[in-house]
Amino acid sequence: MSRLRFPEGFHWGATTTIRTEGAPREGGRGESIGDRSGRHTRGNGSHGYRRFEEDVALLARLGLTRYRFGIDWSRIQAEGKGAALAAGLDHYAALVDALLAAGIQPAAVLHEGDLPRPLQENGGWATRDTAGRFSDFASCVARRLADRVDVWLPFETPSVFLAEGLLHGRRAPELRDRLAFLKAIHVVNLAQAMAGEALRAEQSDLQLGASIVGAACEPGGDEPCDAKACEEWQVFQEEIFLYPALGLGYPQAFQADEQQRVPELHEQEGDETRCRTQIDFVEVSLAQSVRVVASGDDRLGREAEFEALPFEPDVWPETVCHLLDELSAKPDHPPLEVRGLPCLDAPMPAPDGSLSDESRILQLTCDLEGVAAAITSGANIRGYAAPHFLDAPLGPGDGLAVCGLVAVEAEHGDRTPRASAAWLGRVAQEAGFER
Repeated sequence: MSRLRFPEGFHWGATTTIRTEGAPREGGRGESIGDRSGRHTRGNGSHGYRRFEEDVALLARLGLTRYRFGIDWSRIQAEGKGAALAAGLDHYAALVDALLAAGIQPAAVLHEGDLPRPLQENGGWATRDTAGRFSDFASCVARRLADRVDVWLPFETPSVFLAEGLLHGRRAPELRDRLAFLKAIHVVNLAQAMAGEALRAEQSDLQLGASIVGAACEPGGDEPCDAKACEEWQVFQEEIFLYPALGLGYPQAFQADEQQRVPELHEQEGDETRCRTQIDFVEVSLAQSVRVVASGDDRLGREAEFEALPFEPDVWPETVCHLLDELSAKPDHPPLEVRGLPCLDAPMPAPDGSLSDESRILQLTCDLEGVAAAITSGANIRGYAAPHFLDAPLGPGDGLAVCGLVAVEAEHGDRTPRASAAWLGRVAQEAGFER
C-alpha cells in the first residue's frame, strides 16, 4: 500500500444547495421559477432552513474545513428587486456565524439557477436588465455578509442551468428557446462581473470564483464533425463563462469564424471590458464522462447527441488527472478547486442504523487519486469538496435523492451520516489516505 498526501493548506469541504432549505414561504420569501416547476410545488427539501445548526455541528465533527452553500435570491428579495428581507439576511448571517464559531470557512454561491418568478416574467436571463438586478442583489447580501465571508461564487455552473432551462426545457423555466439561451449567455457574463464589483465594493480582499463543468468527453464517431462537436461542447462547459471574465473574450469555437462575433449575444459597445473581473479561483465540478455525436451546427455542441458513459473506477483517476492538468496548463488560468463527482446510489439506514456506502467511498477515492496525481504533475489545485453534504432534491418538485454524505429522513429531516462522511472526515484530518 502507498499513502496519498495533500499539501498543507488544502481545503476540505462539502457543498449544499438552496434546494435543501425547504421553508418556501418563511420570512416573506417570494416565489421562484422552481417553486412550481413541472407542476410540483416546493416542499420541505432537507429541512435545512430550520436545522442548519445541526448541520454545522456535523461538519465540525467530521473535521471538514469549508462549507459551500447557496443563497436563495427569492429569500432576500421577494420580487427580485427592492429592499432586502430582514428575515432572509438574518438566516444566512446566523449560518455564517455558526460556521465561523465552529472553525469552518463559509463559501457562498449567489445563484444556482432558481430565479425570482417576477424577473422571469420580465424576460429572465435573456433580458439585460437582469444583470443589474443581480448586482443589486449581490450588494444586499454583501453589506450583511462580506465582512465574514471570504469566498464567493456569483454562479454555480451557469452552463448547466442555462442549457437545461432555456435550450432543452428540462428544468425551470422549462423553455426551448435558442435565441433566449444565447442572449442569456452574455447577460450572465455581464452579471458575473457586475456582482464581483458589488461584492468587492464591500470587501476588497475577498476571493471570487468562477464555476465550470469539468468536461470529460470523447467523440462518438470517426467523422470530423463529431470531433468538432466534442470540442465545442468542451469549450462551452469550460470556457464560455470564464474567458470573458479573464479578458480573453468569447472563445473562437463560439464564433462563426475568427473575425465574426455571435450576433445573437446582443453585445453592446464596451461589453468586452464590462465582462472582465478578477477571478481568484475556478471551481471545477466533475461530471460524468460523455460521448458526443454531431447533430446540427450550433457552434456550441449543445445540440449534439450525448451518451453518458458508466463510471469506471480503473479509468476515472486518470480521466480526472488529465482534465485538471489540461485546465491548469492553460496560460494565466486561475487556481482550481474541485467539486467531486455526484453519487446517486447511496443507501438509506438499515434496520440496525448502519449506513455503509462503499460505492461512494470508492468514487471519492477515485476522485482524490486523480486530484493527487494532477497536483504531483504540477496542477495548481487548492481544495476538494464533496458535491452533496445532505440528501437533497435534484430538481424543483423532486423528492429527496440519496446523494449526500448524510442521509436525510424526508418527513422530519432527521440526519444520519453515512460511512462515506466519516471516511472523508478522516482524509481531511490526516490530509491523505492509504490506497
